[in-house]
Amino acid sequence: MRTTYLLSLLLLLSACTQNIVPEDIYATTDSGTRIVLKGDSSWEYAQTIPDSKITTEEQSEDKTKVDLKVVGKWDAGVSCRIGLSLTNRKAQFIRNLGIELTAYIENDISFETLIVGFYGIKPTKYQYREAIFNTPCKNIRHVLVHGSDYCSVGEDLVKFSTTIGQCLEAINVEKSEIINIHK
Repeated sequence: MRTTYLLSLLLLLSACTQNIVPEDIYATTDSGTRIVLKGDSSWEYAQTIPDSKITTEEQSEDKTKVDLKVVGKWDAGVSCRIGLSLTNRKAQFIRNLGIELTAYIENDISFETLIVGFYGIKPTKYQYREAIFNTPCKNIRHVLVHGSDYCSVGEDLVKFSTTIGQCLEAINVEKSEIINIHK
């Protein structure tokens, strides 16, 4: 009798818990990686985005997506040091990506152009570099991100961009309260 009661209780509980398990939840991490939070408390990398308005042509297009972020600004004597972080959001190894930065001073005059190189960034990882302009930070009105005409992406098969502007197009310059930076 007691065994029958316990089996009935277990069957009833298992039937009830099947309706309690929540649906999968899709989320994006700070680094831009899409994941699926499962109802059984597990997770996995998302293969597709549900209810997405992205066309199949856009999904099949192989572009390197990276975020450029200003993480700091310091005066160093008569120079201005700007700390930059480049995050690789694409599932491809970035071998080489050079970014041109031009500092503009008052009256929108181009003061100095630097090339900052980022190398060997694995997917979902970031790299830190500094741009050092030969003027105090207070003189810089804004920084223009441009150039980046050539980059190489991929670990085994290197895809080298020969189209001018293709690499720059893939860079997302995050808005900064530290300094005015844009493409």
